[in-house]
Amino acid sequence: MIIDLTQSISPSLKQFPGSPNVHFIKWSKYEFEGYNLEAMFLSTHAGTHMDAPSHFIKDGDSIDKIEVNRFYSARTHLINIEKNRNELITLDDILLNELSISSGDSVVFSTGWEKCYKLDDYMYSNPGLSPDAAKYLVDKKINSVVIDCPSIDPGKDASFSTHHVLLNNNILIIENVCNLNKINKSPFILLTVPLKLVKSTGSPIRALAIV
Repeated sequence: MIIDLTQSISPSLKQFPGSPNVHFIKWSKYEFEGYNLEAMFLSTHAGTHMDAPSHFIKDGDSIDKIEVNRFYSARTHLINIEKNRNELITLDDILLNELSISSGDSVVFSTGWEKCYKLDDYMYSNPGLSPDAAKYLVDKKINSVVIDCPSIDPGKDASFSTHHVLLNNNILIIENVCNLNKINKSPFILLTVPLKLVKSTGSPIRALAIV
């Protein structure tokens, strides 16, 4: 079974404060050109997206430089850990799940925050991963960290501490996934494929779980 973990991209998609809203601009019409075509205006970090190291690291790899085999995670662990506004996912939270995390695995955190999408503070009061927990995953040499929040850092962390920990160690960050409650098996296969945007710090992705 394939489960779509991707938010729909439309003009109503919520954005991180200061980021541009999504616009689809009608560019060509069937009545005039014989075909329909749209132009898009949106952030490279809109909706369900992947952060490249260059998002926070001065000389980090851009999204087009990431090896394609990293977009396929054969062993992806789901951690269900309900969290409230600005609450941290701690190292103890991970250890209590007693997962057998190996090098190259990916880890998905289901905090339940996706259920808060309609709230006014969805984009800036989200829970997030603590730096200590991130360092533990760095030591495990995992491939990527995935979360059902607009940021891997809690909304209150203006310094983006966990972003720095993970991206400095070349661990991919995937944010704003949804439908995690539909996954009934762990580990599972995860596909997270970005656009090949030259020199971009990130890209919207289509995230798919195969269970």
